[in-house]
Amino acid sequence: MPTLKGKCRYLVRAVLYTSLWLPLACQAQFDIEGAAQMTLSNGNTEQLNYGFRYFRQDGNYHFVAGQQRIVVPSVPQKYSLTLILNDKNQVWVPDFSKEPLQYFTLSIAGADIVLSHEPSTDSPGHFVLQYNGEIYYFSRGPGQVNFYFTEEGISEIKIAGMLKPHK
Repeated sequence: MPTLKGKCRYLVRAVLYTSLWLPLACQAQFDIEGAAQMTLSNGNTEQLNYGFRYFRQDGNYHFVAGQQRIVVPSVPQKYSLTLILNDKNQVWVPDFSKEPLQYFTLSIAGADIVLSHEPSTDSPGHFVLQYNGEIYYFSRGPGQVNFYFTEEGISEIKIAGMLKPHK
């Protein structure tokens, strides 16, 4: 029959193993599906699955944004989807295509983000980005759609590097 000292060792080991395993089992993981539709500058239309994943595999944590994958120590604070307007009035979204775009729509986590070419606007390149009913124009430099994360997934989306027109 085990002694009190033996029972205590067993209990200490059980608590230690549980405390080491529990954080790994409780570490958040997410898989956020998204879909993009884009029209390239040549007029061709393409569909793209574009989402975010955070998961553990082979002892490492991985973060996936669209087709890009990286090993990370923890959930990234944010990810920026970059929109680049060049002086020829073309927009590149490197995460979507190696070719310039005329239009795209991204639906992800209940949000719809739309970039369109609006010749009637006075914005550089005549491009308009819409998110949550707000309109944004390019100014200088690239525009960004910043996705902020918690361990549960996307916590917030903010537009940066673009101007909101005066109402």
